[in-house]
Amino acid sequence: MSKTRVTEQTINTILKFIGSGIRRKDLIRECTKSELSPSELKRKQPGGPYAKCTGKYGYAINSLIETGVIAQDSEKFITLLKQREEAIEVVRRDDKIRTIIQSLIKNKSYSKKDLLLKVVEEFFKQNRDTEATKQSVKSDAGRIYSDLVKSGEISADDDAVELIKPNNGAPQIITKDTLYGMSDEDFVNRSIELLIKYCESCGLSDIEGANIDGSDDGGIDGVITANDALGYKENIIMQVKHVNVKNKKHIKICEIMEFCGVLAAKDGATRGIFITNVSFNENTKKFAKSFKTKYFVLIDGDKWVQLAEKLNYRIVNDN
Repeated sequence: MSKTRVTEQTINTILKFIGSGIRRKDLIRECTKSELSPSELKRKQPGGPYAKCTGKYGYAINSLIETGVIAQDSEKFITLLKQREEAIEVVRRDDKIRTIIQSLIKNKSYSKKDLLLKVVEEFFKQNRDTEATKQSVKSDAGRIYSDLVKSGEISADDDAVELIKPNNGAPQIITKDTLYGMSDEDFVNRSIELLIKYCESCGLSDIEGANIDGSDDGGIDGVITANDALGYKENIIMQVKHVNVKNKKHIKICEIMEFCGVLAAKDGATRGIFITNVSFNENTKKFAKSFKTKYFVLIDGDKWVQLAEKLNYRIVNDN
């Protein structure tokens, strides 16, 4: 299933758990628990049912925030802004707009500007009794266009928007924009996959990775275990910070210090890795180098992309 589509069933599940307010992580956890079997909930490896389900709900929550159905405050508490029927109508409109975009560019190339104008025109031809405004449809079309670009379904050239021919499963080269466009949950899963691939390139064996992100994660979002040729066991703990606020360029040093405290206290941990899609300032880098209690690594957005390129790690879009 494409990550750019939110279904009515997904919305119904999310709205069922919002109630009077719930933290984002807890909401995703409850939605996931309601959908998966007990055995599937235990399999938290990247690419498994748990990872796919949490990624789906993370993306859906982002979409509902963007469309004004729900709101998220600075503490990541979720509040419902629209009733169920209004929320479902938003999803139906998105599906209609997405279909129009894909049908328009199937046999003809448009500039982005012309495409969005044509989408509005076609939408009102097909939906004469709608209460939507031209501006709201154009705004929704722009958002959906961006989603389709991020998912690799259409080209990103504003002068010539084209459908990428049914090669939907083609590997997508990763850039910093790709990282920015991911949901928080997807970024955790992709980071675990990347580090597993790195461990494989180093000749480690018996490699296992799991996403343990949740409200009671104790400051640890993921773990990777592996063995080297001499039987030495690596037990890597990770904290992953995905930033989707454009004016936040750096991770605060206090966040690094907190994770180092978790790493120092974690029995059996051989090393810690702090991963983000943005950057670390010089003071943060100096502090990380000075931390000698256990082996500690910082991976920022640039290093993430460089490592993905070196390992030939790509994203394959789900259908």
